[in-house]
Amino acid sequence: MLKFWPSPEDPARCTFEEQYLTRENIPVAVDKCLKFLDTYSTVAAKSTLFKAPPLFANIEQVHPLVLANSTRLLGELRANAWAVHLLPAVHSAQQVSLLLLLYLRSLAQCILTEVMLPAWMKLAEKLEKVEKEDEDEDEGGDDEPEVTGVEDDEHVDVLEAVKSRLQALPPIHYATLRRVILCLAK
Repeated sequence: MLKFWPSPEDPARCTFEEQYLTRENIPVAVDKCLKFLDTYSTVAAKSTLFKAPPLFANIEQVHPLVLANSTRLLGELRANAWAVHLLPAVHSAQQVSLLLLLYLRSLAQCILTEVMLPAWMKLAEKLEKVEKEDEDEDEGGDDEPEVTGVEDDEHVDVLEAVKSRLQALPPIHYATLRRVILCLAK
């Protein structure tokens, strides 16, 4: 039956909606990489995947053989993600992390969508501002006891803004982002 499933015209320029999807609305290629990382990587290896600065922020610094292997696998993932088998005897967590990063970068859209990206950037700036103000208050040396369970209005505003942005994401983007976060949280 899969032989009759139409392949995308140009897999490198596909959107999330045009990818082969799992039942959970996650691209099969992303799901395979994340399942491999869930199963075979350590906490340290997973934390380097999206740490700032990322492990593979500058792709040119990656060893040419690793990059060649990852780009070959990337082509296979784009052509038929179901046929690719990631094996711990052949692939390392770093290689699969690089593969996932290359795959996500090669898509025509980002997970947060181009339309919503400015709103996410403003929200990140607002969050940094709130965190910086909290750090400044903590360093102020106030001897007043902290009241637990009471959140600052700014924190509530930021959390509500994040919640509304997440709810506004298309279902496939939301499911993919959720799956990546769950992988990193384990």
